[in-house]
Amino acid sequence: MKDLSQELLKIANKLAALGTPEEEAKARAEEAKDPFMQGLRQRMDPKMKGLQNRVQDMRKQEQQKASEAEVDKSFTAYAQAALFTGTDEEGEPLDKRFTVNDIHPDSKKLMRKDLSDFIRQVKSLYPGVDFDSDDLAHNFWLTRNREGSGFWDGDWPDNGEKLTALSHKFGEKSLLEDHEGELHYA
Repeated sequence: MKDLSQELLKIANKLAALGTPEEEAKARAEEAKDPFMQGLRQRMDPKMKGLQNRVQDMRKQEQQKASEAEVDKSFTAYAQAALFTGTDEEGEPLDKRFTVNDIHPDSKKLMRKDLSDFIRQVKSLYPGVDFDSDDLAHNFWLTRNREGSGFWDGDWPDNGEKLTALSHKFGEKSLLEDHEGELHYA
């Protein structure tokens, strides 16, 4: 039984190390010479496929959690940029009278969704690049609303044009005060 466990472990390690279809075909051809390995492969293939699917699902869940954590971390910077650039009916900056807590909960959800969608698309455009999430969120607000500063102004020389184009696809938004003193995302 111990020998069988060791053989299974060797096969699992081989399967995990396979990177290309050619490598897998070569390994299968070698195993085809050994009847014991053929039988073992037939029994293990469905189990390995299930294991691979579970690993992929776990990776997706981890990526989603990481993305949600990144949105949570950067949301304050995004909302503060909105308060900093927004004005009330008298032309006074919103950040003189309001804080992030004054933004209506439904509006916060919409803002988070936009920010989450933006971050997800940025990660798709630049896989493996680690942007400062607060800086990304702040510049997303500025750029999408054409505030005179943002990704295009030189601080993002390698990515500014693409990030600007992506931000503009989201359209302009603002925070508006209602008669009860709450801010709404419109």
